[in-house]
Amino acid sequence: MVTVSSRENDQRIERRKSTAGTAPPARKNAVAVYIPDCSDGVNVTTVNTTSKPCVFLAGGDAAGLPFADTFFLWVSESPPRWQQVVTAGVTPPALTGSAISLAPDAQTVYIFGGLDSTSTPTSDVYAFSLRGFSDFTEA
Repeated sequence: MVTVSSRENDQRIERRKSTAGTAPPARKNAVAVYIPDCSDGVNVTTVNTTSKPCVFLAGGDAAGLPFADTFFLWVSESPPRWQQVVTAGVTPPALTGSAISLAPDAQTVYIFGGLDSTSTPTSDVYAFSLRGFSDFTEA
């Protein structure tokens, strides 16, 4: 564990080397967003269950080839567990360098733009519903 301290705060940063599940391939220029309350397909703000935080990871590239995959990293598990997201319907193309945001109601993840497989900038917006972890829609 590496500790970073200042006079005003004390933060602890830990680099975890081991994870469960099948990790995504190494990449750069991916986007990720922390989701404080998700639980295996249902956002826990709608059900009476314990919060289960995760990180949503999408896109990125290796050797100039963009990825079209998405993953969850269940950070509260020990060790943290990777889960590839298998989606139905519309899915974003392989993108690198996109922007990502979690909606204020914590029910939808938005992915905007990026470079496609031909390095062409895009302005498409995709919405991923956190209810059921199965649907992207083109917004």
